[in-house]
Amino acid sequence: MAKVAGVAESIASRVPNNKADMRVAERTRRRILEVARKLGYIPNRSARTLSVGKAPLVTLVVRQSDHYIISLKAWKLREALAGLDRDVFVSDFCSLTTPEATLNMLLMGAPEAVVLLHQPWEVGRLAELCEDLGAEGVHPLIADYLEPLRADVSAAAVGVDRITGVKQAVSHLTELGHCRIALFTNSSAYDRLAGYEQALAEHGIRERFIEVLDAYSPVQADAEAGAQRFLQNNPEVTALFCGEDILALSAMRVLTQMGPRVPEDVAIVGFNDNPWAGRLPVPLTTVAQPVDELCQTAKQLLHQRLEGWEAPWQRVTLTPRLTVRESSGREHRNCEP
Repeated sequence: MAKVAGVAESIASRVPNNKADMRVAERTRRRILEVARKLGYIPNRSARTLSVGKAPLVTLVVRQSDHYIISLKAWKLREALAGLDRDVFVSDFCSLTTPEATLNMLLMGAPEAVVLLHQPWEVGRLAELCEDLGAEGVHPLIADYLEPLRADVSAAAVGVDRITGVKQAVSHLTELGHCRIALFTNSSAYDRLAGYEQALAEHGIRERFIEVLDAYSPVQADAEAGAQRFLQNNPEVTALFCGEDILALSAMRVLTQMGPRVPEDVAIVGFNDNPWAGRLPVPLTTVAQPVDELCQTAKQLLHQRLEGWEAPWQRVTLTPRLTVRESSGREHRNCEP
């Protein structure tokens, strides 16, 4: 190819493997690419890996889960990262016990970057892992982090402000006139309790009605049993914020069996905006997470690092959006907080 294009071998091999190489004149670049096209040249990725030490590869580590929202983020994030002109390798949640084993697994295939989606690691361990990846020349990126990140976590990050999302939901119920608002969630629903407490405090509401299921991902029968027990013990509740849409569905089913109507007697709001939320007999008011924006922001942050940007690590926090439907009802009877 070099002979046909009339350039040195080093230049001929550099251009097809790196479209952004500005050391080659534009006219020469075009000539080389045209010759490569006519000859059917395909860059050898294995050879490129040997020469630069990294493969055109991004490893996406996803915690294994049956939650719809996590699966959706994983699918859309993989799709977005593929737009970086890299291969994307998807791995399950990294549950290896030692930091050394975890690091070795993440370095398999010599990736340019590792993206950690929805990982529940303790912040200190996460900081060490990102530092170790950086020392190996790998760009770490944290997507949808669950805890506030320390300043010493050496990674770009994008997350969702779940506390603000919960506050939107609970404030919506207070604005409708409710003051006996319950929280029905599970132990894995991060930030639901904090958002609930903050919203009620800001509106001067003193009473608390809280039910936290022990299960990480309760099956439908367990969720319905928990909802029935809770609602029977707290008949004064007029509004229910549920930490996940599936819990809201469970509460709706239980209320149908018990007699109170949704939303006339009990207003309900969920979280995550599952695809079926708007198709229920009483369409569900819920908090929608900005999934597309999350994935595109992660792609942008990683692109900047892959292009050599060495500015301070960026932290982007996105805000969910309350989607109001029929389940939260209209203005409720006034009550004194």
